[in-house]
Amino acid sequence: MTRVKYVGKVAAIAVLYVLAARGGLQLDAVSGFATLVWPPTGIALAALLLGGYWLWPGIFLGALVVNVWTGAPVIVAMGIATGNTLEALAGSYALRRLPGFRLSLGSVRDALALIVFAAVLSTIVSATIGVTSLHLGAVVARGSVVETWRAWWLGDAIGALLVAPPILVWASARRPLLRPQRMPEAAALAVSVLVASLFVFLVPTATHSAAFAQAYVFFPIMIWAAIRFGQCGAVSTTFV
Repeated sequence: MTRVKYVGKVAAIAVLYVLAARGGLQLDAVSGFATLVWPPTGIALAALLLGGYWLWPGIFLGALVVNVWTGAPVIVAMGIATGNTLEALAGSYALRRLPGFRLSLGSVRDALALIVFAAVLSTIVSATIGVTSLHLGAVVARGSVVETWRAWWLGDAIGALLVAPPILVWASARRPLLRPQRMPEAAALAVSVLVASLFVFLVPTATHSAAFAQAYVFFPIMIWAAIRFGQCGAVSTTFV
């Protein structure tokens, strides 16, 4: 890989990280930094699994920019960025070292490995280093540490599970799934997901039980995506 190509990849990862992070921060952030869904975790994990460990500077730079932008002191932002980077390195290293692990997530074993090593375990690294940095930098009070850690860990775990699988599966696909003759059905599926999302999130309900029942409208759509478009369709629909 040439130096120019390497720098381009690092810069691309940093930009994607920042854009995804700004989107995640639009959700209710605990202590201003920890959200219940953190998409950059999935982007960082997929980037290192697909491109190699040496792309880690892109994660560090992206995380540093985001946290300074959010209002963290530079030294605190550097601590958080270190935690985000080590999280991605730990998760990708654990999965790469696992015998037989496939990036296509083609088996239950692959999916469970992603859940355990990338979503559950490696995210502890980022949550612990990040919240510690915020506390030592007097950004998070002692009484809010546990709540912030819990939200941070959960947000990173959900981000890894939602974002990494679609990237890995699509990058590993060996044949084009959206052939011209299947485009109309794919468009219909996309419209169905959009309509269902608007129905679930925007249509008010009288009771909590009715709100839970609304969510079941997604199940037929997800089954449709899985049967007709396989693994790529399933993970993409889940992500959306």
